[in-house]
Amino acid sequence: MNYRNNLIFGTLLAPVGVIAAVLVSFMDLGMAEDWVSFLVYAPIAIFIAGFIFYPLLSTKKNLKYFSALIVGMLCGTLSHYICWVFMGLSSASNFEEILKTFIIGLVLTPFSLILLGWLTVLYSIIVAILYVKYIKITLP
Repeated sequence: MNYRNNLIFGTLLAPVGVIAAVLVSFMDLGMAEDWVSFLVYAPIAIFIAGFIFYPLLSTKKNLKYFSALIVGMLCGTLSHYICWVFMGLSSASNFEEILKTFIIGLVLTPFSLILLGWLTVLYSIIVAILYVKYIKITLP
């Protein structure tokens, strides 16, 4: 399998993770220095979401803008959960804490979607649509 387009799409999404982390640093959420963790985990999380969901975007040269909309929404939304899980796993020390991390991610994701979901989802949709447009132009 060729994962080239998956890597490109994930890389194109990663900057919004950095932007979101910087915005978190400007919000006084009582997290003190934990925002630095967002600077690491947010771009990685949205990269992974883009890498995973890219195959939904393209199925054998059949690229559709509606698929781009769905993939963008999935990447922008699920990247929040992935980021919370990564942050929890980085501090988990036993199996019980690891299991709690997945539940805590479900609890915290709606709040981060309210704060920054508008940015990550919108950016992901725009990137997905532009990437579909680019591929349609460059395909023979």
